Amino acid sequence: MTNFDFLLSDPQFTVFGEVAVAAEKIYTIDPAACALNCRRCMEFAVKWMYSVDGGLVMPYDDRLASLMDTEDFRAIVDRDLWQRLKYIRQTGNAAAHTSRKIAPEQARLCLENLWYFMDFIACCYGRDLSLGDMAMIVLTATLASVGTAGTPGAGMIMLAMVLEAIGIPVAYIGLIVAVDRLFDMGRTCLNVTGDIACSLCVTKWESKKK
Repeated sequence: MTNFDFLLSDPQFTVFGEVAVAAEKIYTIDPAACALNCRRCMEFAVKWMYSVDGGLVMPYDDRLASLMDTEDFRAIVDRDLWQRLKYIRQTGNAAAHTSRKIAPEQARLCLENLWYFMDFIACCYGRDLSLGDMAMIVLTATLASVGTAGTPGAGMIMLAMVLEAIGIPVAYIGLIVAVDRLFDMGRTCLNVTGDIACSLCVTKWESKKK
């Protein structure tokens, strides 16, 4: 399992998703090959963006550097992400065309920067929800919340149920699993508080009947 497996769940992302997965798998074995694969993945992804986004016009020069420097592309990605992409391109070029050794730290930074770019693509070019999908989310989430146990981590299971109900790959959970722990503590506290409050209310009502 890699941090890029969520890309393989969406057919439109497989053209560059498989390269991203390969880059992470080879990281510990060959940092230079990892950096080179990160660059290849980024190039495939950038060209894919030009093919599907009507706001991007393919320039005459279709080299990666030229594609990244167009005003249209810079208007879509922010400066921080663009700098991350530039680092991947330069490090990948160094791995491919020079004899300079690529350190594991450089390869790891390429992977990190690539993940931010893949996350950006998944968020911006992923599936759009219809009104029916939104209604199904509300219904499934409401029914699931009724039976959710007041234990940490239960929310991720319920989220998987919601994603399955509307046909979104469960692998997308990987996008939020790193930060979900903070929100999960709040959900668990609210869930347990609600259970306790309901139990107290029922106990008082039953005592009055006696």
